[in-house]
Amino acid sequence: MSDLFGDFVADVRDGYERAAPQLARWVEDPSDRAALDAIFRFVHTVRGNAGFLDLERFERLCDGAERGLADVRDDKRRADADFVAGLSAIIIRLGELADAVEAGVGLPDKDEPALVRALGYTPIERRPDDKPGAEPVQRRMRTVRIPTEQFETLAASMEEVEAGQRELLQLVSELEPGSPILPAISDLSVRISAMARALTASRQQPVARIFAGLDAMAGQLAQSCGKAVELEALGGEIMFDREVVDGLRDPLLHVVRNALGHGIEAPDERRAAGKAAAGRIRVRAQLAGDDLVITIADDGRGADRAALDVAARRKGIEGGSLDDLLVRPGISTAKSVTPLSGHGVGLDAVARRMALLDGSVAFHSLPGEGMIVTLRAPTRGRAGTETVHVA
Repeated sequence: MSDLFGDFVADVRDGYERAAPQLARWVEDPSDRAALDAIFRFVHTVRGNAGFLDLERFERLCDGAERGLADVRDDKRRADADFVAGLSAIIIRLGELADAVEAGVGLPDKDEPALVRALGYTPIERRPDDKPGAEPVQRRMRTVRIPTEQFETLAASMEEVEAGQRELLQLVSELEPGSPILPAISDLSVRISAMARALTASRQQPVARIFAGLDAMAGQLAQSCGKAVELEALGGEIMFDREVVDGLRDPLLHVVRNALGHGIEAPDERRAAGKAAAGRIRVRAQLAGDDLVITIADDGRGADRAALDVAARRKGIEGGSLDDLLVRPGISTAKSVTPLSGHGVGLDAVARRMALLDGSVAFHSLPGEGMIVTLRAPTRGRAGTETVHVA
């Protein structure tokens, strides 16, 4: 799981860098709905990923911020100066916590409940095994993000060095067959070749990396809302572009959470429909030409098109395809707000993340039988960074 903690830290930082300018825009103009939605997506994503890794302090902070932002989005409260200041303090603390996770240092949490209360909400209760105080956070693998162009320059330079080394070895071998410098050049050749292989390997990683812990997360989330689920993940052995695989983690988590919140029924409802009490989610990775395709299929109730149309009309939207309505921000068919649903965000975030990868998301609903979500991304996206792991 160490890779996942490193990725979590990098994702929090990356998301914060994108959310900070939006927060500044929103402070200047609280009517800027696009900025508000961007901040909400950041908090919602961090909360979901923190739940996956059992990072309760992140969850607690995000819960308060998410509830406040949801109320503003639903016009239930006004984004006054005190609210904006409180929200900013929580987002800053998320960044500080991310730094603490990476550095392996303790960060006192005594003021964190107060940060949530400052927004007017009661903090979620601490789990019995979660000790108060300065949590010593075990150091995890450090994740560094560098621009794609810089990574490509490094790779090209490495190829030139390797070619030059081969030419030098051949030249010395021909001119001075018994030269005492030949063993040193040969040893250097071996080292340079090893570096080139390592650099090439760093461009790819197994899809299993984003499948790790997915079944456990699904089981815990299902239990938290009175459901049962069995998750199966196939195709984890596929090696693909590291940037793309990393970029697919958040969309995959959002889709699984959406299946649990909206698709998979409660055990009694499933039995009444002639289904097994436990729902099933099947995740499969496949290669299609130069694309990586991940399908997430559940055997739940499928999309409720009538409820989607009603929710859309409440937002002033008439008509539209299923794919269009499912990824519209602010549209939710949930009857109540839970940690898994009711916020009108999730599939909207999926569509935006896939767009960053030059990819796509598609939905196929089978009413009463389930939903199939297809995530497709080409070998190189537009995300602009590579992720390099440094021990």
